[in-house]
Amino acid sequence: MIVSLLHFLNITERRFTEANLRRGDTKEGIQLNLGTGNRPITPADVFCSVPGRLSLLSSNSKYKVSVAEVQRRLSPPECLNASLLGGILRRAKSKNGGRLLREKLEKIGVNLPAGRRKAATVTLLTSLVEGEAAHLARDFHYVCDQEFPSRQCAENTARQYHSINHLQDPSAISKRKQNILAT
Repeated sequence: MIVSLLHFLNITERRFTEANLRRGDTKEGIQLNLGTGNRPITPADVFCSVPGRLSLLSSNSKYKVSVAEVQRRLSPPECLNASLLGGILRRAKSKNGGRLLREKLEKIGVNLPAGRRKAATVTLLTSLVEGEAAHLARDFHYVCDQEFPSRQCAENTARQYHSINHLQDPSAISKRKQNILAT
């Protein structure tokens, strides 16, 4: 019985992969990674690869989207619907795009009912996949740490504070208070 079940799963996986290759899903659709052999799909498996949204034309970055990330995007607090998830996964709008996405999600054990409404507010950061968001955070940390003149800003502020306190000029102190309250 177990041997026949494994044989059935292997044939089903092969048919699904061949059908996707015939339809051309490898070019513009989701490239589903069903794993190798008969091992079950894990949350760490790659669901698809998507091009980055923030990269320049000269650097074509592709980011891997894991099964776990797709599950998190469909669960609270985001609760994305098929249309928004398709946008994040860079799926072109097509006649049966939502249905095809739901079928591919069912293959990995994720249920996405039709007609689902989004629960959370969509922001610009919603369109980033986790890999691209981590890349953005690393770059922002680098810019803040290496490029932003924090030492010079601190020295300038300390110099202004020091000169105001040494003069004890009431007009200078009130001017400083106005500057602080204005920001």
